[in-house]
Amino acid sequence: MRWGKVGLGRATGVSHNEARYALITSLAPLSWTLYTIIGKDLVRKRSVLIVTHLSLIFGTLPFLFVLNGQFFETLSQMNVTHWIALFYLCGLCTVVGFWIRVTALQHMPATSVALFSYI
Repeated sequence: MRWGKVGLGRATGVSHNEARYALITSLAPLSWTLYTIIGKDLVRKRSVLIVTHLSLIFGTLPFLFVLNGQFFETLSQMNVTHWIALFYLCGLCTVVGFWIRVTALQHMPATSVALFSYI
């Protein structure tokens, strides 16, 4: 996609950063697959709410290591529209989305739930 079409047809070279980001991006589906498999086992032993909360907490932990002053400065400059958008993305999309996903894992096979992730 970087060079205007799928594949490396016109590419003369790929930088180290581009290769690194491509690797990170390709690992995302693997991470999601592992999360689905582990989540399926967890909902057999724990409640849906506990699994959802733990998923969100453990998913947030790596973010805490890259916080800097600029992040907090940006937060202080956000207006009401930004806060509403943030609440929508965090509250509705993330929390409710994860809750629906974990609930589905409790009642459906992991492979079926994984297919719905792309809808």
